[in-house]
Amino acid sequence: QEYVDVMKTRLAAGKLPDLFLFWPGESNLKPFADAGKLLTVDDFSAYSGSEFKRDMVDESMYASSCLVDGVAVAIPLEQYKGFWLANTELFDKYGLDIPVTYEELKAVSKVFVENDIVPINMGSKGGNPGHFMFNALSYQLEGGIDDDLSMAVTHKFDTPANRKAAEYLDEMRQLGMFPDDTIANGDWGPAVNLYNQEKAAMLYCFPWKIGDVKEDIAAKSEFFTIPALSDAAIDVAELSMSGQSMAMLINKDSFNDPAKKVELVKFANYLLSDEFFEILAKTGNMPTKSVKISGDGLNALFVRTLEFTAQQSNSQPPMWGLFPDPSVHTVYIDGLDQLFSGIITPDEFINQVQTAFDKM
Repeated sequence: QEYVDVMKTRLAAGKLPDLFLFWPGESNLKPFADAGKLLTVDDFSAYSGSEFKRDMVDESMYASSCLVDGVAVAIPLEQYKGFWLANTELFDKYGLDIPVTYEELKAVSKVFVENDIVPINMGSKGGNPGHFMFNALSYQLEGGIDDDLSMAVTHKFDTPANRKAAEYLDEMRQLGMFPDDTIANGDWGPAVNLYNQEKAAMLYCFPWKIGDVKEDIAAKSEFFTIPALSDAAIDVAELSMSGQSMAMLINKDSFNDPAKKVELVKFANYLLSDEFFEILAKTGNMPTKSVKISGDGLNALFVRTLEFTAQQSNSQPPMWGLFPDPSVHTVYIDGLDQLFSGIITPDEFINQVQTAFDKM
């Protein structure tokens, strides 16, 4: 959030960097695009000095996260798929099986809570990483995916799936499935800490945190799919929360400045090169461009993640980047923090976000 605030301040002051990395998603990109500060992907791709062409990245990646008013204004560099890990030693210690259903999740969580083990290393601060948990629930339910993916057009957040997901999440909190302090354990910094310390039995993880999972903990971890809700309308084994988590933005004013253009394009070409994408992969990130990656230096957990997530055919982006206006997005992430911590009820959460939509 600090980085977001800095970039917004620099935008207001007219001091944006020549090139910068930022989170994709229309609500994230829109302030920069509306100010007329972003070079379009087509304009960069068409420039004679550019070694990058738009079709080097699958078009679906632009469509899901890099468009503002239908125009591609960012180039996605890193993609992701979420995955679940279970500490098999903890499960074996208490004679438990990794849960397949929500009812089984409640049963194993009860045992872990009784033995001072946090069932799931999950919190929410600035909406992270809790928003993934919310959509992992809502997308299982009837109409959840279609309703949320069309939210930017319908302006409808108050849906049966979202209401039910909020209720499930609140029940999970009440059953002690999350840490007592979901704010302190929220955001990405502490996202794997309790799991690394074997104080949490399960972890909902994402590629950018793979390098933080200790090797000995990774070795005793088993991949599994999110337990299926009793009223799930899809095959959860195929569901994956996925999308693009890092994009490159080029300052249009800098690109049009003859004194900067040559070096700016040179640097952009490097960030979009096969060499740089291989570096991304070796740091545990999933590159958006298809490149040949040697096995040397790859994190073992990263390799296992690629193998496991390749089986998940129903890849869906979280609603995080789908809000049509930053004001609604802010209400959403603040509301998630409050819902996770029990400050507001599921009904209040849904109503707050819907009201923000209605005020647009």
